[in-house]
This record gives sequence, structure tokens and C-alpha cells, in this order.
Amino acid sequence: MLKVLLVQPPYVQVPGKHRQTPPDPPMGLAYLAAYIQTRLAGKIEVQILDAIAERLDEPLLAEDIIERKPHVVGYTSTTLTANVVKRVARQVRTRLPDAFQVAGGAHPSSMPDDMLPSLDAAVIGEGEKTLCDICERLLAGEGMSEIPGTAIFQDGETHRAIPRPLVDNLDDLPFPARNLLPMHKYKHEYPIKSPNERYSTFYTSRGCPWNCTFCAKDMIWGSRARFRSPDNILAELEQMRADWNPSYIFFYDDTFTTHRRRVLNLCDRFIEGRFDFRWGCLTRADCLDDELVATMRRAGCEDIQIGIESGSEEILRTMNKRQSLETIRRAFHISRKHKMRTKGFFLLGYFEEDAEMLRQTIDFALELDPTYAIFSVFVPCPGTEDYAKANKRGYFETKDWDRFNFYGKPVIHTDHFSSEELEAWRRLAYRRFYLRPGKILKYAMDTLLTGGFRRMWNNVLAFLDLS
Repeated sequence: MLKVLLVQPPYVQVPGKHRQTPPDPPMGLAYLAAYIQTRLAGKIEVQILDAIAERLDEPLLAEDIIERKPHVVGYTSTTLTANVVKRVARQVRTRLPDAFQVAGGAHPSSMPDDMLPSLDAAVIGEGEKTLCDICERLLAGEGMSEIPGTAIFQDGETHRAIPRPLVDNLDDLPFPARNLLPMHKYKHEYPIKSPNERYSTFYTSRGCPWNCTFCAKDMIWGSRARFRSPDNILAELEQMRADWNPSYIFFYDDTFTTHRRRVLNLCDRFIEGRFDFRWGCLTRADCLDDELVATMRRAGCEDIQIGIESGSEEILRTMNKRQSLETIRRAFHISRKHKMRTKGFFLLGYFEEDAEMLRQTIDFALELDPTYAIFSVFVPCPGTEDYAKANKRGYFETKDWDRFNFYGKPVIHTDHFSSEELEAWRRLAYRRFYLRPGKILKYAMDTLLTGGFRRMWNNVLAFLDLS
């Protein structure tokens, strides 16, 4: 029996004095677990270890892995957690030298050489079939060379195999193995009255057809969107209702509303199925209209999160965002009309951005007045067009992946700003947006009406660290 352990490494989402990281169900690992359990039934034993939910730091995580004595350790890794994964893997190797250690996710997909030889292999792109092939090779006692979608370190150098094709029909994937996650430790952070705080994440699609220069989604999902069928989605929701009955679900699709008719159909099915969970999603301003938002609201949607990025038309064009300020204004007008909570994401310190453009972005955030605004200093991520541009221009202050945090000390400077000046602009943006009497009163009323005192206290601590 091959023992496989899949690991979510620890990281700090909001660095600073209070170091907050709310746990979020790692659905990518749950999909991997379900796939190999199904394809290799009776041959493997799978566990998932979420270091964030279990509050494990690096030494405790390494010790936990070693105590479980797995034959395969599979880590998920972003750029922010790449060094963490490598450090933990090296600790594990000293005590479990025969364990095969592999990493997948955004960073290994874009920079597989960086993960080796600290690990035995890196998975490039979607991981279900690739991890299954790795396990089959180990069960057969065979080597790892030429497994599609992998990079391995051999004879002193990295060897990349051919790319693995994407999964064409997402309905072929088994539902994620939530039963292997500590679901009772995931609490939703939304100001709603609900019978419980049970929370889960959910994917109805993979990929995004837009090509913003700062986004690395192509490294895993490719440049097109693939959709699960409504019947397949409803079957998983029915299973969740029977097994767990969450009160809040967040749809983590890159752009949930890419296919308008599909979302309208799903919302009708939510209503017909008498689902009583509330939900939120990620979307774009140009993928919203009055009928769509109204239908989503009737189907239980409480929260729409939109990447706005900038209040400058010039910067939006440079990012290849392909939407106008007027389109964004219209989306927020529609959302307010239907009493939808909104969260707007803003990037500060893009390459060509000057002080006037930054002021335009902050003023635009005040004009739109989303329920919440997230201001982050621009971090060019490996695998993106912007990473190559920042590298060529010599903008990086550091290549220490531990610093690649959107809410930490900036890792770049630009022709207009030092990293310290960019951090000061971020702090100013948070103070201008949140320290308004009307905003403070609104949050206080939400807290009193919904009883979300823990959520509000965590938000206050995050604000103190960010501002």
C-alpha cells in the first residue's frame, strides 16, 4: 500500500504584528486526492495535511510529515510558499530519505528548476493525471523520467518532459475529497446571519479567456476557460448538502460569470433545488449586467469580488485589462441596486504609474465605494509577462520568495517610486478608504446585526497591519 500525503504549507497572508492567515479549504489538494483514490483504489492510502488550518509552522509541519512516514509527499506551492516547501522538504529528506517529494501549483509550473533538487520532481500544469502517473511508477518500481507534465533533477541537471494536455471534460474528474480535510476548521468571514459558520470553496470551471499581463493562471489552467456541466455541479452541491451543509460557499473560478447563460441556468437550478447556502464569486466588471446580478442575488449570491486594478485608463490598457472605467462604474451601480456586497481589488505601483495615477486609483476606490477594498502593491509573479518586464528593467529589490506577498514590504521599485514610497502609498490608500465615518458606522451596524464580532476584530487587526 502506497502512502501518499498531500500538504498545504504554512504562510502569512497579512504580515505584521498580528500575522493573520484565515484557513481556506485547499480544493486543489482535495481534487488530487479524489483522483488518485479513484484511479488507484486499493493500492494507495491518501491523507491531506493543511498546515494553516492545523496551525503548524515549518518545524512542526516537517515533524508531522516525518511521523506519518509517507512514501509520497505532494506539496502545493505558490511563489510565496516556494521557499517554505523547499525548506520543509530538505528537513523531511534527512529523516525520510526514501520518500518521494513532489511540488505542484503556480510556482513549480512557472519555475520548476527553482524547486529542484530540494524536491524530487515538479509538476507543471494540472496535476491530477501527473500525480497518478508518479504513484503508478512508484508502485511498479519504475523510474520517473519522461512523465508528461513533470520536471526531474537527474545527473546534475533538470530534465523537463513533454507538456501534459489539459483535462478536456472536467466532468470526468471525481468530486474533491472534502472528507480528507478538517472542514470544521474553516469558518466563513462574511457578515451574514446563518445557522452555522460552515464554509467551503468550490470550482465550476478552470481557466480564463482574458490575458492580463500580471496573471499567471495560464501556467496551470491554460488560456481558455473549461466548464463543468450544470448537472455535475448540482450533484456535487447535493453531496455537500447531505454530508456537510455549509452555510456559505465561495466559487473560486477565475471569472465565474465568463459564460452568462451558463450562470443564469445555474442560478435557476440553485433556486429550483431549494439550496439555502449563501455564496460569493470572483468576476470582471464587463461580465455583469442588470438581469444577471438580479438573478444571482435571488439565487443566494451575497458577495461579488472584482479586480479593478487601477483608476487610470492608461494603466488598464497597459495591463491588457480590456475594460474601461465607465464599465467598472456601471458594474458597481448595478451591484448597489441589487444590494450586493462588493469587494474591489486594486494594484498600486504598476510600472508606468506616477503619483497622479495613484491618486486617481485611490479616488476611484472612494467613488466606487465597494463594501471592502483591497489595496496591494504590485508584485510581478514568475510566469507572467510582467515578471519578465520587471526583471529586464532591474526593478526587483529582492528575489527572496518569502517576500513575494501582496500585503508585505514591496519587492520592487519603479522609475517613479522607491519600494518605501510604494508602501507609504498603500498605507495612505487604506487610511483614506476605511477611516471614513460612514464606512466605520456601516461596519459597526453589520457587526451588530450579524453577530460577526470575531470577523470584525480580525478585520481591525488586518487594517492596523496594512495601514
